[in-house]
Amino acid sequence: MTTMAQADAVRVTVGVDTHRDTHVAAAKDGAGRHLAGTSIPTTLKGYKELLSWSKSLGEVEAFGVEGTGSYGKALGPLPANPGPGGDRGQPA
Repeated sequence: MTTMAQADAVRVTVGVDTHRDTHVAAAKDGAGRHLAGTSIPTTLKGYKELLSWSKSLGEVEAFGVEGTGSYGKALGPLPANPGPGGDRGQPA
């Protein structure tokens, strides 16, 4: 059975601009409208905050991470869909 909350779930895509000490993330909905932005420290706590923040916006469909070979390396394992049961590959 589909509930009203499930039917109205916002689909979210998150893009992350990576830097040495902080990462800046922006989220858009399925129509490409800006939902929110945040800045997180490049620490395990910051990576967990990023996942929590993104989930709070809706159903995360994808992450786009800049520089996965350098500053964004720790974010490379972010799950494509970190929704219920999708929390595999937590950033280290």
